[in-house]
Amino acid sequence: MYEIENLNQFAKMIGLEVAKDAGFKKSDLKKYISVKNIKGIVQEHASKRRGSNKLWLTRTQAETICEDIFEWLAGFELAKQAADDKLDCWWDDDKDRMIFKRKETKDDLA
Repeated sequence: MYEIENLNQFAKMIGLEVAKDAGFKKSDLKKYISVKNIKGIVQEHASKRRGSNKLWLTRTQAETICEDIFEWLAGFELAKQAADDKLDCWWDDDKDRMIFKRKETKDDLA
């Protein structure tokens, strides 16, 4: 297990690492998710020992936190591209999920 000594510093560090590994810019990270949101994700998955306010993580919990941060960033990016009219998106009742598809441009038709 790993002890988190400073939640704010840990949230900033793990957010930057996930964004970097996923190919997001630091400036995008700051626009897409706040440190407060990352801290909430960490607190949701971390463990507390009895009689202590300190947070502890197993490797599995750390991986889950990274996955949740990535899903947040990817979801934000998809929504941004749909809002910028670069993607079509719709709800598919049969698949019970959102579908995203790149819009065809005139160059695509050549």
